[in-house]
Amino acid sequence: SVTYRTEWPCNSGVWFRYQTPDKAYQADILEYKNPEAYSGTLYCPGKLFLAINKDKTLVNRDGWNTIKIRAQGDHLQIWLNDRQVADVHDATTDSGRIGFQVHPGAEFGPMKIVVREVLLKRL
Repeated sequence: SVTYRTEWPCNSGVWFRYQTPDKAYQADILEYKNPEAYSGTLYCPGKLFLAINKDKTLVNRDGWNTIKIRAQGDHLQIWLNDRQVADVHDATTDSGRIGFQVHPGAEFGPMKIVVREVLLKRL
């Protein structure tokens, strides 16, 4: 899990099972317009969104948020502030690195993400 806060607009996320730019998953931290998607959306390069969080009320825009990611085998789950927003099966990659993404571009700047806590647990 990752506890964070951000200044908006924002397009960031938590990469997991990252092997290459086209072989990875990301739990998004964003507010996307087309299609409508909010933090907790599950992104996979080449496939775009595997699961979309359409409930913007789950995002605490002025404070701390927690994204919890569970990846076990091909089963991928994401929770945002204790509400499940993604539950899918996908076999794009079964291992890789964990990292943070801050998307480049003037439309998101100046972007700021503050991470308060990162918890990792081997399953």
